[in-house]
Amino acid sequence: MNRIISSKEFVLVFLLGFLLTSSVLVSSILAAPKKTCGNGVCQPSLDENTSSCPADCGNPTPPPTPTLTPSPTPPPTITPTSPPQTPTPTSPPTPNPTTTTAPPTASPTPTSSNPTPTDGVTVPTERTPEDFGSSEPTTTAHSITYYPSVTITKTPATPSNNTNPSFTGEASIENGVISQVEYSLDGGDSWLQTSSVDGSYDSPNESYSLPLTLAEGNYTLLIRSKSLAQVYTQPENYSSFSFVIATTPPRISFPPLIPNPTKDQTPTILAQVTSRLTQVETVQITLDGGNSWKPMKRVGRNYTYTSTKLEDSNYDISIRAFDNAGNTSSSQTQTLIVDTIPPIVGGSQFSLGPQVLKPNNDGITQLVAGAKSKIVLSMKGGPTKVQAISNDDTFDLTRQTGTNLWYGDITFNDPGTKDVTIYAIDGAQNELKRSIGSVKVEDFGKIFNAHDNEPVGNVIVTVYYFQSDYNHWFVWDGLSFGERNPQVTNETGHYSFMLPPGKYYLEAKAPGFVNTQSEIIEQNSIGVINANIPLSPKQAIPINLSQFGINSLSLPSFIPNTFTAISVEKPLDSTPSSSADLSVGTQAPAFTLPNLKNEQIDLAAFLGKKILLSFFSTWSSSSQEQIAVLSSFSGGLNSDSISLAIAVQESVSGIETFMRRGKYIFPVVVDENGKTASNYRVSSLPMHYLINPEGNIQASITGVLDLNELNELLQKLP
Repeated sequence: MNRIISSKEFVLVFLLGFLLTSSVLVSSILAAPKKTCGNGVCQPSLDENTSSCPADCGNPTPPPTPTLTPSPTPPPTITPTSPPQTPTPTSPPTPNPTTTTAPPTASPTPTSSNPTPTDGVTVPTERTPEDFGSSEPTTTAHSITYYPSVTITKTPATPSNNTNPSFTGEASIENGVISQVEYSLDGGDSWLQTSSVDGSYDSPNESYSLPLTLAEGNYTLLIRSKSLAQVYTQPENYSSFSFVIATTPPRISFPPLIPNPTKDQTPTILAQVTSRLTQVETVQITLDGGNSWKPMKRVGRNYTYTSTKLEDSNYDISIRAFDNAGNTSSSQTQTLIVDTIPPIVGGSQFSLGPQVLKPNNDGITQLVAGAKSKIVLSMKGGPTKVQAISNDDTFDLTRQTGTNLWYGDITFNDPGTKDVTIYAIDGAQNELKRSIGSVKVEDFGKIFNAHDNEPVGNVIVTVYYFQSDYNHWFVWDGLSFGERNPQVTNETGHYSFMLPPGKYYLEAKAPGFVNTQSEIIEQNSIGVINANIPLSPKQAIPINLSQFGINSLSLPSFIPNTFTAISVEKPLDSTPSSSADLSVGTQAPAFTLPNLKNEQIDLAAFLGKKILLSFFSTWSSSSQEQIAVLSSFSGGLNSDSISLAIAVQESVSGIETFMRRGKYIFPVVVDENGKTASNYRVSSLPMHYLINPEGNIQASITGVLDLNELNELLQKLP
């Protein structure tokens, strides 16, 4: 049976429900946060009179809309049959407000090197009903710190000898502003600032640059960044890079070469190379003063090099090393002297420009006073100094790099026959003095006054050459032959020319004299032009113009005078002559030399036959001319005759290649050091010896011989 409540009870229940509803509304209003700037760090909140935030704190955060709970459920109706009871109202749950705090913003740079990080952004964290024993989910505020991150994007090479390395990188933060990027080179004990690429650190993403100037050493670079809220990169997230700066080059220890001089033609060179901060990458050695370098081999802590076979000579040896930082070092230079034989002359040749001056059969070469000729000779035995000496004249010769050839210019100003002696000394102080033949120096031509026979100076003497292709006369190109054309006489009136085969004429011009021309000169070989030229003074009319300094007036000459110029050509006599050193009838010096198959050939094996020995070298143009003739000559000999060529100061492999390329076929042996050529007193190349069946010398001939001359020589032997 339902109980009817009284009016007092109804009023009491109504008032209680009103109070509960009002308390819920008040709690919701009080729990709503005020507007805040950023995360509230730089300015906690805004009052009602402030509507904007400072520039570095971000925009105000609008307050969340409060959440209201529904009105309480009306109390149940009390039936009249129930005993009167005091109703106990049920309180509705109080809602939890959602609170958001803005991200951290920057505070001023801390004075300490490692300030304590502060919290960054506070965000709501949802908790489960089990955490509270409630059937309703609830939220609560929990603080999360945003840490800035940093990277290194560009690093220098390591190791390096660059003392100004440069780094670049990026710094960023998910929620906030980067205010600084710092670096440390001492493990984090002290920190220094980097530079922002755009000039300032004021955004969530920043690029930095770091140029450094450092001394040699090992380094580890640490990079960290800081936010505007003074939150630093966590230490475990620092960006790091280890590198080495090395400016000290590798150290080379190159002990003295012992023994020195040495007879070892394949010496082993030893050195030690070390480096403190870097790795030694390459070690090289030079034997020719740095013109070429070869790698050394590492054996333990040492580096070694064993050379290929070295000829007698002085070798300037030094060592250089490279490390992986780009440093290079070089040792001191030591001169190694390889000395197995004394200096030996292999053969010589005189030339005038491109023209080879061939000696006559007596070994005499023709020159002319004033002409600059060149001498070339081959030498073995490692000479370090070579000179050509004639009477009081001494001419220094220079070695052609990479060869056994020595060359130099020779000019004689006095006429006459002169013996030319070669002086050489090697690194072991072995000396050589040996004659290589004689030169006959023709006198200067003279230009004189036809009236009083006095020499005429300032005469321009010009040689003209007939070019048959153009049917025209041209000024001869003397520079190509090492001569001047035209020449101007001095007060002695001297001039001279050596002309190659061709057709020429001379012309002489001088002020006050009639132009004079020679008759046409035709010559078949190189020859000397040194005719005496008379100049006729021009006819003059006496006049009295003393006030003008003129006492006579020369009449013009329209027809030049002529004279006969005789070319002094070298005689081409091929008649056999006896050698001054190896006279006719003397025993031919014995020898045993390798052929191209490295078989040893003995001169004694040819006794009983007519023998023609021909000495040659591949560097000599005259020898090359002779080789072509010998190739044809050898194939037509009878069984009682033999032609044997001896390659002077050449190698077996070099001659084998030379013969194969030229398709030459004739017997040849190799006199590598030139000892056999020295025993036969070979001076000019090619040089021939005629030996009878008994092994005696019958004749020696210098120069190129043709097929007929070679056949005639052998026919004269019994």
